[in-house]
Amino acid sequence: MKQQIIITTDLGYGDAGKGTMIDALVHKENIDLVVRYSGGAQAAHNVITPDGRHHTFAQFGSGSFRSGTQTYLGPKMLAQPQFLLAEAQALQKLGVVDPLSLLTIDARAPIITPYHQLVNRLKELARGSGRHGSTGIGIGETRADSENVKVQHLTAGDLASPDLKHKLSEIRDQKRDLMMTLLHVNANNSDIIKLWHMFDDKELLAESVRSYTELSSRVQIANSSILRETLHAGKRVIFEAAQGTLLDEDYGFFPYVTRGKVTTIHAHELLAEVGYTDPAYVLGTVRAYAARHGPGPFPTENAWLRSQIHEQHNDHGDWQGAFRMGHFDMVATKYAMEANGQIDGLAVTSIDQLEKMKSFHFASQYRDATGSEYSQLTLPEKGNLAELEKLSSWLMQGVSPLYEARPMSTKNVVEAISSILQKPVAAISEGMTREDKTFFEAAV
Repeated sequence: MKQQIIITTDLGYGDAGKGTMIDALVHKENIDLVVRYSGGAQAAHNVITPDGRHHTFAQFGSGSFRSGTQTYLGPKMLAQPQFLLAEAQALQKLGVVDPLSLLTIDARAPIITPYHQLVNRLKELARGSGRHGSTGIGIGETRADSENVKVQHLTAGDLASPDLKHKLSEIRDQKRDLMMTLLHVNANNSDIIKLWHMFDDKELLAESVRSYTELSSRVQIANSSILRETLHAGKRVIFEAAQGTLLDEDYGFFPYVTRGKVTTIHAHELLAEVGYTDPAYVLGTVRAYAARHGPGPFPTENAWLRSQIHEQHNDHGDWQGAFRMGHFDMVATKYAMEANGQIDGLAVTSIDQLEKMKSFHFASQYRDATGSEYSQLTLPEKGNLAELEKLSSWLMQGVSPLYEARPMSTKNVVEAISSILQKPVAAISEGMTREDKTFFEAAV
């Protein structure tokens, strides 16, 4: 990949193997800066090094095992200071020298507080069997507050403020008042009552202030100048995606979506902000089979396939719910590609998990209850919740996948995906380490 910038995006429901691909690209292409351009502290990007070290990257860039590679958390990335400090400690134990010195946080980046997390969990518990599949970290609550000028919220630029404790106390009080009605409606729910009492935990407030102050003293809190300076120096940059396009708030299948935009839009906004006009290479990441955490549409879900594949680093989550699997979905992937706009090539991961299968199955079309067949979905008007809700209901209740199959081989997987999606496969992954990746320069 010859371009100075690579932008990655996940073309599924998340869990596409982004972390392991980022690690491989950073080492192969000698990339100096990883930009986390969307999402937040809920990321779970697994990387295993050739010498056996394993880390699940949440906020640090997944290229951090390359000596000197820095991480920039952009203005749309939601940062969680306590988690960042803990992740830095974990990385240092794995041999990354002084991880916090390699981290820059944009001063505009919203801060996830423990009170946003409490509200998130209280709301999800109150939904009972109608849960949305939240990670329980407070992503949606933080994003909503960061876009509302009428409520108090924190950004990374506030972490060193002398008014930090006052601001955080104000957030606590706002959130506690907001939850009063929910508390009264669920007064007999012991789990909700237990969480509610945490609003009054003085140690929670004190520890939060302490960790925020520590983080602000140990990392660089700036603006997009680090991106501008890195590019002007002629160094390579990779934008690391979060979650998956099919969970995007504008194009995902509502209400089973994240609160934020997880297409490449924020990456392009950052490049425009620093005045970069050269073309970037956009790499769409997909698994050789489909996967998603928690509830929501999943036309190709297959219980038998789930029984055949062992995911060492993906399982049932207390808040997200079950880890589900299904056959590759060409229809949903085309939809995700259209939502992103520019896609220059594809990275296909987890091919090794299918090596024992006789065939590579994939859905090439959907059939609805009327017998109509669809090889492509119509992209709704951006952010039209009524259309997205209708599409979600239709996918969950009204369609059946129509499958094709090819004899199982890496070559057949690559050819099927490339030919039907009409994009070159630029990289494949047949294992967890960077040594298990193959790059096809002719496809770039």
